[in-house]
Amino acid sequence: MYRHIDFMVINHPRSVLIGRHLISLAVGLAIAALLPASLSPAFRVAAGWCGAALCQIALVLTVMSRWSALPFRDRIVVASAGPLAFAVLLVVGACVSVAATIWVLRVSSDQGAVSEALHLVLGGGTVLITWFTIQCIFAVRYANLYYRPEEAVPSGETGLVFPGERAPDYWDFLYFAICAGMTFQVSDVVTVSPTFRKWVTFHGVLSFLFSTINLALLVDIAANLVGS
Repeated sequence: MYRHIDFMVINHPRSVLIGRHLISLAVGLAIAALLPASLSPAFRVAAGWCGAALCQIALVLTVMSRWSALPFRDRIVVASAGPLAFAVLLVVGACVSVAATIWVLRVSSDQGAVSEALHLVLGGGTVLITWFTIQCIFAVRYANLYYRPEEAVPSGETGLVFPGERAPDYWDFLYFAICAGMTFQVSDVVTVSPTFRKWVTFHGVLSFLFSTINLALLVDIAANLVGS
């Protein structure tokens, strides 16, 4: 199985990218459609969203784990969406997540005790799962720009300087993305190109807004759980 994944990652990176999104979409729609009709529409939509996001995380980690094991010369083929599509999809995804969480919270008070608790837990899970999905996708974007420097830095520089002599793998980029997403700043990795600074700025602003809104939602969820 890994040999097939390696072949696809090296020879058909764009197909891997498209397939990743289509599979996640199909999983999310299937979950929303197959859940019992007795559950509220908000619950089914949020559950479908969480299923799609978890599928995206699993596929990203699987593909990028294999990518990290590839020889250095093959890492340049890692695929990511174009800049505009990437930014639009992330903003839309964050907005959908917030909308789904608010919807679940609004209908939870109309449910029975057990169903209300399930709605609140799902709302909290939607926030956390979406946040981690955003970091995973940003890590793919950073890896794409690093190993395709002609797309990020006209001079051919990699754009990021990691400590040590080893070439960075996906886990290094995930570490960088999580640091930017949690603290809204870079850690021990130095950004040396304007293009990377723009992406890190976008990442920090998006994460700040997303985290601020969802922190309020999580507090509301916790208060409702305690009250129920």
